[in-house]
Amino acid sequence: LEALPRVVLVGAPSTGKSTLFNALLGRDRTIISEQPGTTRDVIAEPMRLGDTHEIMLVDIAGLDEPTTALDHDVQDHARRAIESADLILNISDAPGAPGTPKAACGLALFKNPTLHIHTKSDLTPAPPGADLSVSAHTGAGLDDLRRLIADRLTDRPVSLAADMLALQPRHESALRAAADHLSAAVAPSTPGADELTAAAMRAALDELAGLGGQITPDDVIGRIFASFCIGK
Repeated sequence: LEALPRVVLVGAPSTGKSTLFNALLGRDRTIISEQPGTTRDVIAEPMRLGDTHEIMLVDIAGLDEPTTALDHDVQDHARRAIESADLILNISDAPGAPGTPKAACGLALFKNPTLHIHTKSDLTPAPPGADLSVSAHTGAGLDDLRRLIADRLTDRPVSLAADMLALQPRHESALRAAADHLSAAVAPSTPGADELTAAAMRAALDELAGLGGQITPDDVIGRIFASFCIGK
């Protein structure tokens, strides 16, 4: 999960970030209230974008001037989430131009790719310069927003966490076995040992194919003898 691209919803308090967060997820993940400052912690949930993309959607507290020690901690956590974002959704519900000082809340300090999203399109018209106008209440523009996120992340050369990969035990076992076979294939060999090199490469290919669900006949026989009492 840490390897998923992080898409962070950013904006001033009460701009509809948490409502949009729940609407994109399709369930009530965060508490929504008309009272500003309801969201205090960083909340992250994986979200599928069609059949080929998955992201980590992140909701944070509204960016505002802190007045207490707790507010300082809340804002610090929010800004650290922004710094780790692969993509920022700069949320604004005002009919004015996006990225105003109140809505941007110091976003100029960060260099992350950003989409300017106007929320509550059922109540106010889209401002000039907004990348997209959506309504979490009516659902208008949500599919377009998902496609826009997927397109923007596809254009990004590599994830900020691309050195990490989520593995199941069988994935790790297959990758380690493939690496061992490849090491044997490239190791110095005695003359006439081309067959051994070819066999090692074939074994590596079989292990990699297993990652996609392909099973060789030898695997079938091995699993049968390992799971059943044969020969009586």
